Amino acid sequence: MTTIGLGCSRFGSLVGGTDAQSARRLVEAALDMGVRHFDTADIYGQGDSERFLGRLLASTPDAVITTKAGQRFPWAKRLVLIAKPILKPLMDRRAGLTRAAAASRAGLLPQDWSRRHLEKAIVGSLRRLRRDTVDNFLLHSPSADVLAKGGAMDHLVSFKDRGMARRVGVSIDDAAAFEAALADSRVEVVQLPLHVLLLDPRLEQKAMAGEVELIVRELFAGRTDHDVDAVMGSVPKGVSVALVGTGNPDHLRQAHDAMGKARSC
Repeated sequence: MTTIGLGCSRFGSLVGGTDAQSARRLVEAALDMGVRHFDTADIYGQGDSERFLGRLLASTPDAVITTKAGQRFPWAKRLVLIAKPILKPLMDRRAGLTRAAAASRAGLLPQDWSRRHLEKAIVGSLRRLRRDTVDNFLLHSPSADVLAKGGAMDHLVSFKDRGMARRVGVSIDDAAAFEAALADSRVEVVQLPLHVLLLDPRLEQKAMAGEVELIVRELFAGRTDHDVDAVMGSVPKGVSVALVGTGNPDHLRQAHDAMGKARSC
């Protein structure tokens, strides 16, 4: 049965982000309604997304956390991280700075699939999450070519063998990468936009046949309407988790209730 998960990409973000107090209210509301899956990445909020979750879920042993790695900040953005405590109050007051940061974030980040970078990333994530093991550790937006080479997944499997991750896999953005992920028997979890999954029922069937756990995100992307019931009803039953990226507890509850209705039909 598909469950709702909370997407935490905006936790701690400089641009339109969810601050620590709002994140606490949101996570507490999620836990109250039975949500137990939380999605993050090492780059979200310059690491603050993982830090928030590490604090907020410290006393919730059944919480499932997915985090991702493989993207890195160029030097200019690393300087932003150092200056973040100073920049955040300024950006809250000045629209020009906010627009500049949004434009910067919209650019593609460099990717690094080396063992050195990925190991440093998972060690940092575990420290921020206050865990010895993360439930799902995924490559963050690799291309089909990267997946076909196989080296990046080699590194993730070695981290799993060392007890740093329970399951490993990929977070992909397009159908070609989805197909490449399904061709690798080491991939246990695939996260992808809902519209990519719906493009090709053949790939969904292949994922189910291979017992790959599917997590969908970007539920409303490309839709002209925001009919929550219709969106939740379109999620295939083979999907394990449907991520709702929101800072509003009411929006999360609407999605949670709509998924319950969709699955009861």
